[in-house]
Amino acid sequence: MYNFRILTFILILFYFQSSEVSGQEKLRLSFTEKINWDEINSNPDQFASTQYFPQTFENADYTGDNFRMPVFSLRIPLETYGEINCTIRNTTSKSFDNIPPAWSELFEESWQLKANIQVQNQENYAVIELIPIMLKNGLFLGLEQFTIDIELAVSNLSNNRNGEYTMFSALMDGTVYKIPIIQNGMYKIDKNYLLQQGIDINEVNPVHLQLFGNGGGPLPELLAKNRIDDLHENPMQFYGNGDAIFDDNEYFVFYAEGADVWEYDYETDQYDFIKNIYDRENYYFLKVGNEPGKRISAGESVGGVTYFSAQSDVNQVHERELTNLLAQYDHTEGTGQVWYGESFFSTKTQQFASFFDFDGMIPTEPMHIKASMAARNSNSSTFSLTVNNTKLSKSINGVNLASPELQYARHSTFDEEILLGEQANKIEVSTTAYQAWLDKISISFRRFSKLENTPLILEDKFSLLHQKSGLILQHADDNFQLWDISDPIEPTSIPLKKEGGENYSFTYTSQSLKRFIAFKPDQMPVYPGNAKKIDNQNIHEIFDAEMLIIYHKNFLEAAEKLAEHRRNFSNLNVKTVDIEAIYNEFSSGRQDPTAIRNFAKMVYDRNPELKFLLLFGDGSYDYKSILNTNNNDNFIPVYETKQSLNPISGYVSDDYFALLSDNEGAYLEGDMDISIGRLPVRNTAQAYNIVNKIINYETSPTNDGEWQNRIALIADDEDFSKHLDQTETISKKIAENHPVFNLEKIYLDAFQQEVNPGGHRYPAVTKSINDNIFKGVLVLTYIGHGGPGGFAQERILKLEDIYGWNNETKLPLLITATCSFTGFDDPAINTAGEATILKETGGMIALFSTVRLVYSGENSKLMNAVFDQIFTKKDGKYPALGEVLKYAKNNTTSKDNKRKFFLFGDPAMQLAIPEYSVYTSKINEIPVGDTIFQDTLRALSRVRIEGFVGDENGQLMPNFNGIVYPTVFDKKQIIETLENDPKSSKRSFEIQKQVLFKGSASVVEGQFAFEFIIPKDIDYRFGKGKISYFYSNGDNKDGAGTFQSFIIGGSSDENIDDDTGPEVELFMNHKNFVSGDITNNRPVLLAYISDDSGINVSGTSIGHDLNGMLDNNIQQQYTLNDFFQSNKDDFTNGLITFPLDKLEAGLHKFYVEAWDVLNNKGDAEIEFVVADEEDQVLSNIFNYPNPLDPNTKFYFEHTLPDTQLDVQINIFDLGGKLVKVIDLIVFTDGFKVNNIEWDGKDQIGNKLSNGIYVYNVQVLSGVLGITLESEFQKLVVIK
Repeated sequence: MYNFRILTFILILFYFQSSEVSGQEKLRLSFTEKINWDEINSNPDQFASTQYFPQTFENADYTGDNFRMPVFSLRIPLETYGEINCTIRNTTSKSFDNIPPAWSELFEESWQLKANIQVQNQENYAVIELIPIMLKNGLFLGLEQFTIDIELAVSNLSNNRNGEYTMFSALMDGTVYKIPIIQNGMYKIDKNYLLQQGIDINEVNPVHLQLFGNGGGPLPELLAKNRIDDLHENPMQFYGNGDAIFDDNEYFVFYAEGADVWEYDYETDQYDFIKNIYDRENYYFLKVGNEPGKRISAGESVGGVTYFSAQSDVNQVHERELTNLLAQYDHTEGTGQVWYGESFFSTKTQQFASFFDFDGMIPTEPMHIKASMAARNSNSSTFSLTVNNTKLSKSINGVNLASPELQYARHSTFDEEILLGEQANKIEVSTTAYQAWLDKISISFRRFSKLENTPLILEDKFSLLHQKSGLILQHADDNFQLWDISDPIEPTSIPLKKEGGENYSFTYTSQSLKRFIAFKPDQMPVYPGNAKKIDNQNIHEIFDAEMLIIYHKNFLEAAEKLAEHRRNFSNLNVKTVDIEAIYNEFSSGRQDPTAIRNFAKMVYDRNPELKFLLLFGDGSYDYKSILNTNNNDNFIPVYETKQSLNPISGYVSDDYFALLSDNEGAYLEGDMDISIGRLPVRNTAQAYNIVNKIINYETSPTNDGEWQNRIALIADDEDFSKHLDQTETISKKIAENHPVFNLEKIYLDAFQQEVNPGGHRYPAVTKSINDNIFKGVLVLTYIGHGGPGGFAQERILKLEDIYGWNNETKLPLLITATCSFTGFDDPAINTAGEATILKETGGMIALFSTVRLVYSGENSKLMNAVFDQIFTKKDGKYPALGEVLKYAKNNTTSKDNKRKFFLFGDPAMQLAIPEYSVYTSKINEIPVGDTIFQDTLRALSRVRIEGFVGDENGQLMPNFNGIVYPTVFDKKQIIETLENDPKSSKRSFEIQKQVLFKGSASVVEGQFAFEFIIPKDIDYRFGKGKISYFYSNGDNKDGAGTFQSFIIGGSSDENIDDDTGPEVELFMNHKNFVSGDITNNRPVLLAYISDDSGINVSGTSIGHDLNGMLDNNIQQQYTLNDFFQSNKDDFTNGLITFPLDKLEAGLHKFYVEAWDVLNNKGDAEIEFVVADEEDQVLSNIFNYPNPLDPNTKFYFEHTLPDTQLDVQINIFDLGGKLVKVIDLIVFTDGFKVNNIEWDGKDQIGNKLSNGIYVYNVQVLSGVLGITLESEFQKLVVIK
């Protein structure tokens, strides 16, 4: 899907004509379009190796990985679903000159047109995609005008789930045991097996023993394919007397599939091995209940057989999963569904015959062999396969070894039939490539159907040439049984006919390929794996959920806490579901991400009001923990694309779980039907922390502030200033449509670039980002280069910056359009994106962020679509974060690129956009109107502004009382970039950030007024100023507003008699601080400033800023204007709150100078000692009484006196399960805490069982930015 132009529904009604052919209604539409071609001025993307077709047109989208072709696209709403057909006619075209020859292989001799139907929330859309370029007679032609005809054959979506969903899972009752199966075969359950599993044999009635399971292999991705609902009961064969007692000599046998399966491809007439990439084992469920278990039924022989054979097909495979190729590359993340085996780096020739069993092979029948390999070489290399004396060779194209965004390796496959004429004894693979890896080798050959004492699989593809067939078994006897396992979950017993001697035969219908297994029941020592008893469950009963939270069992309590918040705060019907429960009912117990999709599909089909799906836990591309055996963090699985060798077209996407229409699922095509979010937590502490952040963000009044009016936009340099241009487009969109927001533009090329031994750097940009995080912004965006470690080649944001943030009451939404910033599914990498949301004290509340390499141009389109949605109310309320990204994706940009954008956060959470409005009513007692206010505000004039808090219609809210925070800005300024790099083209852009006054005023019965004196230092030119308001009543009622219809400029004639500078008092962290005291290495400066005329914060005149300097070092000077806030209802007093960062241990001084509005100066200096971080400790930790009697109190000492502390006590059982978290805030005026009491109850209020428990204490000082954690201590519970 591309950046669609949308034809309106009215047009559709006008153009569509209806007819009926053969009983099927058909709708037809025609439309004519024009394309205006132009040359591309520069590469639209950041990848130097990516080539774009030299000609393009307005609003073109692109397809292709390294050669990008323009696409014309349309998205047309439809009234109904159907089969769509498109043709193109009446074409006129132009020829293109000087097109490089490399493009000749990519275009066909006709226009490439395709159409499909996509469904979004049960609404249908026709999607038309046209590559308007062809190559004909050696000429490149571009369409200029054309007509497209659409024919829609009306039909219904097919749904192949084998009937309606059940409301009652097979696991909802009885005693259930989950048993693992490693490989396909016959298995036995007897009394001895049950006793080994700890099962009380006296409770097992053999008549009521049931087996459930759905067979092996990965679940089909395409929703239109058949899939089993819940669990199918599989028949077993019982050998015993049939009474209610399980005797010693009685047993069951059953057929079961492992995780991997073989399938027959009717189109190629070949067998395919299907590796299950998600799990090593398949699972079945043994149930002891009250219902009679299903037993094997008997099939029948058929007559009129025209084909008999004593031969059958044998299928074998060698495939090892040893490495993910993109994971082993330093520049990419692990990706894809294909894993590779043996490396050919040091040994170019390897032997594989020993991995196969050729016993009984018929050498006069052809062998079919498939062998595949990936090769990485700068030039073409050779891949050779030798079977006995037959050698096959083919060439594999080379790759660019120097470009990390290009194809990493090439995959090549042999698929051949070989007539050996002798027993196979050699299978050799060799290569000339620098690096190469075997994928797999599979063989199919014929052998005589000779039975031994082990079960034998029998199938014969030649039987498909006949309606009825027969098979002759050699070396058989009366003890053998034969089952038809063509349907592996519904096998039947087939009668054998003795032909004489040791030969037996059977007959069957053979319109489809049949598979059988012959075995001796009394010679079957094969038991399944160890059984695990599971709790009864029934998630099939869920039918009315509006939000689903899928969690790993480690995060149960945190997930339930968030769910309860959503129920109460958002009034949503929320269901929480354990991921294992989903596996059990939707993928026969094995790990498979499609099980999540199918579960969501069931709930959505039942209730289209399902809106949100939250995946509560980290995920990993390494499903089986092959490379990451210790810390794989694979809690909630991800979906990886099939592409495994290209870092652009191979990626991870959670959108897979939101594509729920019946024609969707494969290749991530379609529209998202629900909103998806993921919390990439790895442990219980992170889970609780992120849930607490979300709840506090939405409910805590202390979070309210004027930061909710601010948006910061960061734009990278280079690339011909493309990233700045893209960011400016967004900036102008916000300024025009949502002027209430104040924009902070952090454009790299507008800052001075420095060079140090590490390369080019922008230290002022890093400081500006960190300052904005401290002050708070509602949204922080970044467009440009980046990676898992941070932003930009100049490293303007790194992990260490993120770890230093202290903004827990001002959490932004971070939107990044950069490569791989949050590649969360690679457990070997701790990405900067993950760090921002997982940070305990501050960071981000959520991210719209990328997980792999992305294209800049398509990023920009998605970003614009996001900002079309995010601040616009629908049905009277702002959209939730998940809805913003869902609708943005459904209406923009190419399939692959948009799928790499994730929401890391709660999809049901709304951004903290102020709800109500703030209006200006009077300036200097004169009412303001709808036009420009006529009285100009001049330098040194005293100004009184009155206003009110109202609804969106401008009506006063008389019951509102609280505080309004006005900020008065001078006129806009024009800033020019510095062209710091050769590829940084000069740009100019507007900012409006010169503050004339920043204060607060009381709101009484909805109305307020404030006064101030305009500083002497203003821009004396006349132009529009801006007043920005934020309102809060301290009880989660907030509002915002702006007024821009007034003029500032010139000078007042008023004479102010004031020649005394401001008074300045300095402190560190808190007002009890005394000069010379100790601080941490990230202290916060508090500067209390007062002056009868008010403080100058305009920054217009050189030398009259609020300035600070550290240690008398002119290289460490700071402008403090943006950090000043006047007191409520008093413009003569105010406070600077300014963070210092990464100070070395030892003595420091900080100097502050301030100016009043008449440019009189005042100053002050303070000394402080930064303590060594190693000296910060918790000590003397204990609880008393111990054991509890019946309560206990916790005591500890710390090194963080005179500050507010967030204390968290985590209590675990000896199995490591977190049973209780005690959270509270204390203020200490000394070094001890001794008032934390606990009643011995767990997180949900139940008394803990008797036993020994362990606990540790975590202490956070948000002011000091210090976190301390203790060692574990023991406590005892005795009732």
